[in-house]
Amino acid sequence: MNRVVITTASRTSQQAECALGLGRSLRFLGDETTRVIATDMPDRSWQPAFDQVWPSLDIPKLLEELGADQALILPPASLAFKRVGPVFEYCAGRGACSQTNIPGGPWLVYCEKGGDPTEPGKMPAIPDPTEPGKMPAIPAETDFFSATTGMVGRLELDIVQNRCAFVCKRPYYRFVQPFIFCAAGAESSPYYVDQLESLALLERYEQKHGFGYMSPLHKFTRSIHKRILRAKGRL
Repeated sequence: MNRVVITTASRTSQQAECALGLGRSLRFLGDETTRVIATDMPDRSWQPAFDQVWPSLDIPKLLEELGADQALILPPASLAFKRVGPVFEYCAGRGACSQTNIPGGPWLVYCEKGGDPTEPGKMPAIPDPTEPGKMPAIPAETDFFSATTGMVGRLELDIVQNRCAFVCKRPYYRFVQPFIFCAAGAESSPYYVDQLESLALLERYEQKHGFGYMSPLHKFTRSIHKRILRAKGRL
Protein backbone atom coordinates (compact mmCIF):
# COMPACT_ATOMS: atom_id res chain seq x y z
CA MET A 1 0.00 0.00 0.00
CA ASN A 2 1.33 3.43 -1.01
CA ARG A 3 1.48 5.72 2.04
CA VAL A 4 2.83 9.26 2.30
CA VAL A 5 3.37 11.85 5.02
CA ILE A 6 3.05 15.42 3.75
CA THR A 7 3.93 18.75 5.31
CA THR A 8 4.35 22.28 3.96
CA ALA A 9 6.83 25.14 4.17
CA SER A 10 6.35 28.56 2.59
CA ARG A 11 8.66 31.56 2.34
CA THR A 12 6.21 33.76 4.23
CA SER A 13 5.64 31.35 7.14
CA GLN A 14 9.39 30.97 7.82
CA GLN A 15 8.78 27.40 8.89
CA ALA A 16 11.38 25.65 6.77
CA GLU A 17 13.41 24.65 9.83
CA CYS A 18 10.24 23.38 11.52
CA ALA A 19 9.39 21.23 8.49
CA LEU A 20 12.94 19.88 8.37
CA GLY A 21 12.63 18.99 12.05
CA LEU A 22 9.50 16.95 11.36
CA GLY A 23 11.12 15.14 8.43
CA ARG A 24 14.28 14.44 10.41
CA SER A 25 12.37 13.14 13.42
CA LEU A 26 10.45 10.66 11.24
CA ARG A 27 13.64 9.57 9.51
CA PHE A 28 15.60 9.03 12.73
CA LEU A 29 12.72 6.92 14.07
CA GLY A 30 13.25 4.58 11.13
CA ASP A 31 9.76 5.32 9.80
CA GLU A 32 9.62 4.02 6.23
CA THR A 33 6.63 6.08 5.07
CA THR A 34 7.46 8.29 2.10
CA ARG A 35 8.01 11.87 3.32
CA VAL A 36 6.95 14.69 0.99
CA ILE A 37 7.49 18.43 1.45
CA ALA A 38 5.18 20.83 -0.42
CA THR A 39 6.96 24.16 -0.68
CA ASP A 40 7.54 27.31 -2.70
CA MET A 41 11.26 26.92 -1.88
CA PRO A 42 12.13 23.84 -4.00
CA ASP A 43 15.77 24.92 -4.39
CA ARG A 44 16.44 24.58 -0.67
CA SER A 45 18.23 21.45 0.53
CA TRP A 46 15.44 19.17 1.80
CA GLN A 47 17.16 15.77 1.57
CA PRO A 48 17.63 13.47 3.40
CA ALA A 49 14.83 14.70 5.68
CA PHE A 50 12.34 14.32 2.80
CA ASP A 51 12.13 11.80 0.00
CA GLN A 52 10.25 14.04 -2.43
CA VAL A 53 9.92 17.79 -2.97
CA TRP A 54 6.69 19.18 -4.46
CA PRO A 55 7.27 22.75 -5.80
CA SER A 56 3.83 24.04 -4.87
CA LEU A 57 1.60 24.54 -1.83
CA ASP A 58 -1.41 23.06 -3.63
CA ILE A 59 -2.07 20.00 -1.44
CA PRO A 60 -5.18 18.69 -3.29
CA LYS A 61 -3.21 18.76 -6.56
CA LEU A 62 -0.29 17.03 -4.87
CA LEU A 63 -2.54 14.23 -3.63
CA GLU A 64 -3.83 13.70 -7.16
CA GLU A 65 -0.31 13.60 -8.59
CA LEU A 66 1.07 11.24 -5.95
CA GLY A 67 -1.79 8.78 -6.31
CA ALA A 68 -1.18 7.57 -2.75
CA ASP A 69 -3.60 5.12 -1.17
CA GLN A 70 -3.24 6.83 2.20
CA ALA A 71 -1.92 10.27 3.09
CA LEU A 72 -1.17 11.90 6.42
CA ILE A 73 -0.89 15.70 6.34
CA LEU A 74 0.90 17.31 9.28
CA PRO A 75 1.68 20.94 10.18
CA PRO A 76 5.39 21.78 9.90
CA ALA A 77 5.80 22.72 13.57
CA SER A 78 5.57 19.09 14.66
CA LEU A 79 7.93 16.39 15.88
CA ALA A 80 7.44 12.63 15.57
CA PHE A 81 8.10 10.42 18.59
CA LYS A 82 6.53 7.20 17.27
CA ARG A 83 6.30 5.63 13.83
CA VAL A 84 3.08 6.53 12.06
CA GLY A 85 2.11 3.05 10.82
CA PRO A 86 -0.50 2.61 13.60
CA VAL A 87 -2.09 5.93 12.60
CA PHE A 88 -2.62 4.70 9.04
CA GLU A 89 -3.93 1.36 10.28
CA TYR A 90 -6.40 2.96 12.68
CA CYS A 91 -7.72 5.40 10.06
CA ALA A 92 -7.88 2.92 7.18
CA GLY A 93 -11.36 2.77 5.67
CA ARG A 94 -12.52 6.05 7.22
CA GLY A 95 -12.05 8.05 4.01
CA ALA A 96 -11.00 11.26 5.72
CA CYS A 97 -10.62 12.29 9.36
CA SER A 98 -8.64 14.70 11.50
CA GLN A 99 -7.36 15.33 15.00
CA THR A 100 -6.44 18.42 17.01
CA ASN A 101 -6.72 19.67 20.57
CA ILE A 102 -6.24 23.34 19.67
CA PRO A 103 -9.43 25.30 18.86
CA GLY A 104 -9.29 26.05 15.14
CA GLY A 105 -6.29 23.83 14.51
CA PRO A 106 -3.65 23.08 13.35
CA TRP A 107 -4.69 19.57 12.49
CA LEU A 108 -3.46 16.11 11.73
CA VAL A 109 -5.38 15.24 8.55
CA TYR A 110 -5.82 11.75 7.13
CA CYS A 111 -7.07 11.14 3.58
CA GLU A 112 -7.38 8.01 1.50
CA LYS A 113 -8.59 6.83 -1.84
CA GLY A 114 -11.60 4.57 -1.64
CA GLY A 115 -13.39 2.17 -3.95
CA ASP A 116 -12.04 -0.68 -6.01
CA PRO A 117 -8.47 0.12 -7.12
CA THR A 118 -9.02 -2.04 -10.20
CA GLU A 119 -11.74 0.38 -11.30
CA PRO A 120 -10.20 3.85 -10.94
CA GLY A 121 -13.13 5.43 -12.75
CA LYS A 122 -15.35 4.52 -9.79
CA MET A 123 -13.01 5.87 -7.15
CA PRO A 124 -14.44 8.87 -5.25
CA ALA A 125 -12.72 12.22 -5.30
CA ILE A 126 -9.94 12.79 -2.79
CA PRO A 127 -11.35 14.60 0.29
CA ASP A 128 -10.44 18.26 0.58
CA PRO A 129 -7.67 18.43 3.22
CA THR A 130 -8.02 22.21 3.50
CA GLU A 131 -11.23 21.82 5.52
CA PRO A 132 -10.25 19.44 8.37
CA GLY A 133 -12.86 20.89 10.71
CA LYS A 134 -15.58 19.35 8.52
CA MET A 135 -14.07 15.86 8.75
CA PRO A 136 -14.93 13.20 11.36
CA ALA A 137 -12.71 13.62 14.41
CA ILE A 138 -10.24 10.97 15.54
CA PRO A 139 -10.79 10.34 19.29
CA ALA A 140 -8.42 12.40 21.42
CA GLU A 141 -7.54 9.34 23.53
CA THR A 142 -5.53 7.87 20.64
CA ASP A 143 -2.95 10.65 21.16
CA PHE A 144 -1.85 10.52 17.55
CA PHE A 145 -1.41 14.29 17.48
CA SER A 146 -1.20 16.53 20.51
CA ALA A 147 -0.08 19.95 21.68
CA THR A 148 0.29 20.95 25.32
CA THR A 149 -3.25 22.35 25.56
CA GLY A 150 -4.43 21.94 29.15
CA MET A 151 -0.99 20.85 30.35
CA VAL A 152 -0.44 20.59 34.09
CA GLY A 153 3.12 20.62 35.39
CA ARG A 154 6.26 19.95 33.36
CA LEU A 155 6.72 18.98 29.72
CA GLU A 156 9.30 16.23 29.16
CA LEU A 157 10.63 16.81 25.65
CA ASP A 158 13.86 15.23 24.41
CA ILE A 159 14.07 14.15 20.77
CA VAL A 160 17.43 12.39 21.23
CA GLN A 161 16.01 10.23 24.04
CA ASN A 162 12.73 9.88 22.09
CA ARG A 163 10.80 11.25 25.03
CA CYS A 164 7.67 13.39 24.92
CA ALA A 165 5.33 13.18 27.90
CA PHE A 166 3.13 15.42 29.99
CA VAL A 167 -0.05 15.50 32.06
CA CYS A 168 -3.04 17.45 30.79
CA LYS A 169 -6.70 18.07 31.59
CA ARG A 170 -8.99 17.25 28.60
CA PRO A 171 -11.53 17.24 30.21
CA TYR A 172 -10.10 14.99 32.94
CA TYR A 173 -6.47 14.63 34.02
CA ARG A 174 -4.48 12.05 32.10
CA PHE A 175 -0.95 11.18 30.99
CA VAL A 176 -0.12 11.90 27.33
CA GLN A 177 2.64 10.46 25.14
CA PRO A 178 1.73 11.56 21.60
CA PHE A 179 2.83 10.01 18.33
CA ILE A 180 3.21 13.52 16.88
CA PHE A 181 3.92 16.48 19.14
CA CYS A 182 2.53 19.78 17.86
CA ALA A 183 4.51 22.93 18.72
CA ALA A 184 2.28 25.35 16.81
CA GLY A 185 2.31 28.72 18.52
CA ALA A 186 5.50 27.86 20.37
CA GLU A 187 7.92 27.78 17.42
CA SER A 188 10.29 30.22 19.12
CA SER A 189 10.20 28.51 22.52
CA PRO A 190 13.65 27.36 23.70
CA TYR A 191 12.45 23.83 24.48
CA TYR A 192 11.29 23.35 20.86
CA VAL A 193 14.21 25.17 19.18
CA ASP A 194 16.62 22.97 21.16
CA GLN A 195 15.00 19.86 19.63
CA LEU A 196 15.37 21.26 16.10
CA GLU A 197 19.04 22.00 16.74
CA SER A 198 19.62 18.50 18.12
CA LEU A 199 18.09 16.93 15.01
CA ALA A 200 20.19 19.13 12.70
CA LEU A 201 23.31 18.19 14.67
CA LEU A 202 22.50 14.48 14.37
CA GLU A 203 22.06 14.83 10.62
CA ARG A 204 25.40 16.64 10.23
CA TYR A 205 27.12 14.02 12.39
CA GLU A 206 25.65 11.23 10.26
CA GLN A 207 26.81 12.88 7.03
CA LYS A 208 30.33 13.44 8.37
CA HIS A 209 30.97 9.99 9.83
CA GLY A 210 30.48 6.57 8.29
CA PHE A 211 28.80 3.48 9.74
CA GLY A 212 30.45 2.21 12.93
CA TYR A 213 32.33 5.42 13.66
CA MET A 214 33.43 5.89 17.27
CA SER A 215 34.53 9.25 18.59
CA PRO A 216 37.91 9.56 20.39
CA LEU A 217 36.03 10.02 23.67
CA HIS A 218 34.02 6.84 23.04
CA LYS A 219 37.21 4.88 22.29
CA PHE A 220 38.93 6.24 25.39
CA THR A 221 35.94 5.34 27.58
CA ARG A 222 35.86 1.79 26.20
CA SER A 223 39.58 1.46 26.87
CA ILE A 224 39.12 2.49 30.50
CA HIS A 225 36.24 0.03 30.92
CA LYS A 226 38.35 -2.82 29.51
CA ARG A 227 41.21 -2.01 31.89
CA ILE A 228 38.84 -2.06 34.86
CA LEU A 229 37.42 -5.44 33.79
CA ARG A 230 40.93 -6.90 33.33
CA ALA A 231 41.96 -5.66 36.77
CA LYS A 232 38.93 -7.44 38.23
CA GLY A 233 39.76 -10.62 36.30
CA ARG A 234 36.52 -10.46 34.37
CA LEU A 235 38.07 -10.10 30.92
